[in-house]
Amino acid sequence: MTDDMLSWLREQIEHRVAVARAATQGSWKIGEPLPYSDPGGGISIDGDDDEVAGPGHSGGGVWKQEDAAHITFNDPRQVIADCEAALSLIKLHDDLHDCVTPTSSQVFPAGDKDEIPCPVLQRLAFSYRHRPGYRPEWAPEGATS
Repeated sequence: MTDDMLSWLREQIEHRVAVARAATQGSWKIGEPLPYSDPGGGISIDGDDDEVAGPGHSGGGVWKQEDAAHITFNDPRQVIADCEAALSLIKLHDDLHDCVTPTSSQVFPAGDKDEIPCPVLQRLAFSYRHRPGYRPEWAPEGATS
């Protein structure tokens, strides 16, 4: 179980970082509204040197300020940093290690398919639960949705 979950998790994270690296790099920000557009005329997303998405749906942008804020908060450099942190957490768990749960501290052997996976790695995998291939039995104790 542990090896399958870790392989799947690494694959998800590596795919996510590859997608982010292929995207327009730099800091993304919400563009200024066009002077001739009404307030609901659409929002562009701008990179450091290029427009990532023009205003409105026809330009690939968005209509809602909240959507634009979400997109810019998840620009490629942020996603890459998140993925690198997640991969480093997995690397820290390669060997025999202690992990603490809310109810106990336990030693978790590395790579033993018959053992219960480390709760830290379970929670990391759970953050990708909406991706294809996630198995409900990997969910950490007490997890919902």
